[in-house]
Amino acid sequence: MGLLVIDGLIAREVAMADSVSSNLLGPGDLILRRRGDDPGQLLLAESRWAVLAPAQVAVLDRRLGMALCHYPEVNAMVADRLAEQMDRMAVGQAIGQLNGVDRRLLALFWQLAERWGRVAPQGILVPLALTHGVLGALVGARRPTVSTALGRLAREGQLRRQDDGTWLLSGDAVGEPVGEAARIVRRRARRPPPARLQSV
Repeated sequence: MGLLVIDGLIAREVAMADSVSSNLLGPGDLILRRRGDDPGQLLLAESRWAVLAPAQVAVLDRRLGMALCHYPEVNAMVADRLAEQMDRMAVGQAIGQLNGVDRRLLALFWQLAERWGRVAPQGILVPLALTHGVLGALVGARRPTVSTALGRLAREGQLRRQDDGTWLLSGDAVGEPVGEAARIVRRRARRPPPARLQSV
């Protein structure tokens, strides 16, 4: 069936033309088995995996699949985990649309802080040793641009790399939607909810 990440940090990278996009997976995330790594027959892209911190995974095999038939609550938990992963990917896609690589990096680190962060005296410690190249793949920017933006954020006291490679976040979170984004959110909030299906 796939793998359950027990510990560590794994990146799923999708390479297309001269760009690489990345998505981080950590404890509790699922890696489901697919037929082939190719995202489609017409789109030429390549998927690869990179272990960023020593990782442990549990193999979810056919025996587990058969056992899950007797435990619907576990099936519900698996579905919840997958929904959480999809939500994080959607937020990651929105981060990649922000203007300014420095804003994208701050938003990314606030997202990472929600999951992995620890409160420290000077701010929030994000204990992930992520290179500038990996950060570029996460926010949709080239490594030199990421390095320049990180230097600016460090000078402003918002985000800096620690001696051990981890990150200290002390700036403000990226704010609420504004402008056109805020109008879209308000317009969608006014729509009536979809009709609920009645179970038979």
